[in-house]
Order: sequence, then C-alpha cells, then structure tokens
Amino acid sequence: MLRELNQSFWPKKDEGGLPRKMLPGAYHHLLQDRQEEGERERGGGRRESSLGAAMDSTSVIIIGAGMSGISAAKTLSDAGVKDILILEATNRIGGRIRNTYFADLSVETGANWIEGVHGEEQNPIWEMAQQLGLRTFRSDYTVEAAIDESEKIHSLGEKYSKTLPPSGRNDISISTFQRLENKIPSTPLEMIVDYYSYDYEFAEPPRVTSLQNTVPLPTFDDFGDNVYFVADERGYKSLVYNLATMFLKTNSQGVIVDPRLQLGKVVTEIQYSGDGATVSTDDTSSYRADFVLVSVSIGVLQSDLIKFNPVLPKWKILALYEFDMAVYTKIFLKFPFKFWPDGDDREFFLYASKRRGYYPVWQHFEKQYPGANILMVTVTDEESRRIEQQDESTTKTEAMEVLRSMFGKDIPQATDILVPRWWSNKFFRGSFSNWPLGVNRHEFDSIKAPIKRLYFTGEHTSEHYNGYVHGAYLAGIDSANMIIQHIRDGFFEVEIKPKDSRAEMEYKEDDHDHGCFYEDQQFWITQMPPIILGKEGAPPTSNIFMDSPGCKADGPHGAPEATSKLLQRRSKKGEGCEGGSITSKEDRDVKVIVAAASKREKGMTREQQHQVFIIRSAACHSHPNDSRTKENVGRHVSMI
Repeated sequence: MLRELNQSFWPKKDEGGLPRKMLPGAYHHLLQDRQEEGERERGGGRRESSLGAAMDSTSVIIIGAGMSGISAAKTLSDAGVKDILILEATNRIGGRIRNTYFADLSVETGANWIEGVHGEEQNPIWEMAQQLGLRTFRSDYTVEAAIDESEKIHSLGEKYSKTLPPSGRNDISISTFQRLENKIPSTPLEMIVDYYSYDYEFAEPPRVTSLQNTVPLPTFDDFGDNVYFVADERGYKSLVYNLATMFLKTNSQGVIVDPRLQLGKVVTEIQYSGDGATVSTDDTSSYRADFVLVSVSIGVLQSDLIKFNPVLPKWKILALYEFDMAVYTKIFLKFPFKFWPDGDDREFFLYASKRRGYYPVWQHFEKQYPGANILMVTVTDEESRRIEQQDESTTKTEAMEVLRSMFGKDIPQATDILVPRWWSNKFFRGSFSNWPLGVNRHEFDSIKAPIKRLYFTGEHTSEHYNGYVHGAYLAGIDSANMIIQHIRDGFFEVEIKPKDSRAEMEYKEDDHDHGCFYEDQQFWITQMPPIILGKEGAPPTSNIFMDSPGCKADGPHGAPEATSKLLQRRSKKGEGCEGGSITSKEDRDVKVIVAAASKREKGMTREQQHQVFIIRSAACHSHPNDSRTKENVGRHVSMI
C-alpha cells in the first residue's frame, strides 16, 4: 500500500518494456523512465504476467475526488493498479457535484443537469443515472417566439463556424459574428434572449466565447438535445459515490471505509521528477508514488493553492491561463406560497433589464417538487462574483425587487435564501471551464499533457465536452489510460496538434527544458488577448419580464424550443500524416531516409529516438519538394 514518506516506501519497479510505438503527427511529449541503455528487452514485449506484476506494483496518487478523479481511480483499479491513494481537500467526494438541504429539500448547488440525452450515442452519465434510478425531469426551455430570431443567427453561426480552418487562427467570438450579421443585441429584450442563448450555457458573455468551438456544441450533437434536471434526495453526487463503491471498500451500511480515500487532505506541494513524485499536505503529511494525477479544477491550477516543484514549464502555464474558469451561480429562494404561473411552457421565465445579466433566468420547481414554493435564479460571470462578495440579505433584497417588478408589489417576501459561492471557494475557484476565443486543440492537448510522472485530468481536459459532467467522467478514463500505457511501455507519448498547421514546430520535453522549436531557434508561443467588438445587448416575450416603462408581459402563449436546441455534429477533421509517412510519390529519397531511420529505431538511445521524431516531423509537415525538407532530414539522420 501507498505509505507516508517517513516510512521510506518505494514500490518495486518493473524492468520490462515494450517496443516503442510512434504516434501519428509531429508534436510529441516523450516521457520515459530513466533507465540504463540496454535495460529494455530487445526481443519483444513484456509477458502478460510481468505486465500484471507491473500494474500491481505501481503506486498512483490522485488529487481530488470529483467525477474525473474517481473515474480515473476506477479505471486504474480495473486495470490492476490497486495501490492508489485519493487525496481530497474537502470532507466529501463529488467535487463540483454537490447537493445540500434547503427548506427541507435536497437542492443541487453545483452541477444540476444531465445534458445531451436521447441522441444517436448514449451519454454515459445518463446511462449511470438510469441504472441507479436517479430521479430526473426533462427541462422545458420553451419561451416566447422572440427566441426565433436568436436561433436563426445561431444557425447561421454554425454554418460559418464549419468554414473556419481547424488551426483556430481565424476563429472569432460569438459577438463578432453577430456584428457581421448586423444582429448585435442592444435592447433589454434582445439582451435577455442573447443571455439565455449563450451566457446561460457557457457562464460567460458572447464577446469572449469562441464561435468555432461552441457552435455547434458536440455534447448535443453527439448525445442528443434533451436536458434532464436532477431532483433526487440522494443528490447528483450519488453517481460519483456509486462509481467509487465499485472499487473502494464499504461497510454494511454502504459507507466508504477504504483507507485509499483520504478526506480533508489539502495538497500544498507536489515535487515531481522522472522517477516519481512526492505530495505534501497542509497537515505536514507527505506521500510518495510512482505517478501523480491532478484532477483539481483549472481555476485551482491558475491559483497558488498547490506549489509545483519544479515550477511547471512555460508551455504548460501559458496553456492553463489561456482557458477561462467561468462562474455559474444558482440562487434559491423560499416563499410561503406560490405566486408565479406554472404549467406547460412556463418552467422558466426571463427578466429583461437594461443591466445585462441582472437576475436574468428564473426557474420554479413545481414539476420537480410540487408545493415546494421555491424559485431558483441563475446569475453568471461578473454578477456572480459581485453577489458572492455581498451578504445574503442584500442579495435577497435585490432579488425581491426584480420579482416585484415582474409580478407586482403584493407578492410575499422570501422567507429564506441560499447563495452558493464557488468562485470564493479556494478548492474550486469557479464552476466550470469555458472555451474562450483563440483557443483550440493545441491548448487542450498542452493542458492535458503530462510532465514526467505528473499527469492531469478534469473536465477542462476534455476537448469536446469541457464544462460538462460527462466531460469530467470521460477525461478521467482517458488520463488513467495514459498512465496505464506509461506503466506498460515505460514511457508515454502524447500528440500535440500544432497551433497553426502551416508551422513547422516540435514540442520537446526533457530533463532540463520544454520549448517550442522552429528551424532550430527556440521560442515561446504567446497569444494575443481576445478582441472585444460591439456591445452586448438582448429580446420581451411572455416568459420575459421587462423593467422598462410601458413593457408588459401577460404570460406565455406557446413558443418554439429554447436556445439549448442542438445543431449538427461537428465535422471530424483528419488526423494528418499517419505514422509520420509521406504521401507524395515524388520524394522517394525522403521516404527511404524515414524508413531507414524507423528501422534503426529499435534499441536507440533517448537522444537518437528524438532525432527520429524530428525526421518524421520534417517529412510529414514540410512540402516534399521543398529542398529544406531533404536538407533537414539528412542533417538529423547524420546525427543518429
């Protein structure tokens, strides 16, 4: 078992190895055990029994017991890696999936919906919810016909998005596209529909959200455009807990008692190297392991809660700060009786204010909890941060003023209020990640890429499903499989797609540096900040309540489906050169050189293997008739 550092415990290392297998493309991180040349087996792969022994003797520390951390731990356990230790800072598992009791009801303060249901593919979270019998309700996002115009722009946006190159170099914000179509929302009505369409989904305004990477959304394309609200006394977290009980020991009451799960362990420092890692916590405990998997939020990674030693390389830090940690706040209010309309097409109602995002989206719980007399209002981004910093009595006063402007002065006063504070919580620093302008798969791969024995996971590492529970679940499995491959092969390679497919770059990770190379000149890639164009604004329907004089809303009269309606699946881009091969028939010389280098690869030193990387990079990503290609390939072959 994994033990504290003062017990001087190191798991036995396996000395076997498998033949090296190159991944397609030119951008790789090579993580290889420090072994003497010739230590690897020369005549084939590790035997199955040896592989099992390697899995059994490997130790892994997982930081964080949210969905991605638990998902990763189960995947490792299923593969035979039983010597795991999960360190969780809080006193519970689930991470940003959390329920609490408010007015004698279980309400979800974090993740609340299973998004993407009844499509061609099965959403794994929906499948888990069905197996557990989780109580869910389909959310009816219907509002008035003013949404129609917004959906037309949305549809035009997805068509435009598909014309953009995969490199992301021509990506624009959603707001910029609206300007191109001369549809920048400016009235209170236009602003609230715009908010409902984008901020309510991404927790950030259209001026900072990438068009190319969010329109259309793969979650709805892949899994279906239905969304289900979780309203179960056991809480949404019961999915995470049930997953954990599949590999952690429980007592007769079903409570997890496995010592491999340690709650209240706040990690303060991670020291990592090519041989393993040491994790320190704020109670002065230290733990050593072969691998460490960090599953904390990107908001925490952007903070100073955890110190990395050595400091994370520049390429990793740059990628982490390119991404946004959005804030999504659901405020709950309890009333002595119901005064709002309910029934078909009336689950949600919107407040159209001159102040964009001011207590904008309201939802009642009459379908989920009849007679509960609870309203939930959602705020995001800067309004979330502002509200988190004020006392709850002030928030209640502001919310009541909005409700009275919608329903009249005779409505009852709220008897209770609950305001979650995800942004202020140092263990989360926000709600979920959002895909901002200027970020593409290059940053995703860089965020996810391991450094020696230090691995990363979380919803922010999911290229297509970031921000969603299923994204966290799938990311945990993916990262665990990376570690499993590292254990099996003695090293791990991860492909980093180029920021610009026309660039000739290679990312290299070694003991001393991690840089980006272009024609042998080292430089660091930086990004320009997002360009902010236009102002937000946004459409009154009968579910939309206006605070402007003369505006009146009398109740819904039927409407199209809401803006969460799904679009077409994102087209799959080609993966480029397979295995570093050259497709041109004209450049036979380069083909021969690459083939010879690949053939000689077996038994090479680490530096020689790196030269093969460069050969394949030049061959795959340079024009085959370019004289520089042959010159560069030939120069690096001479170095082998």
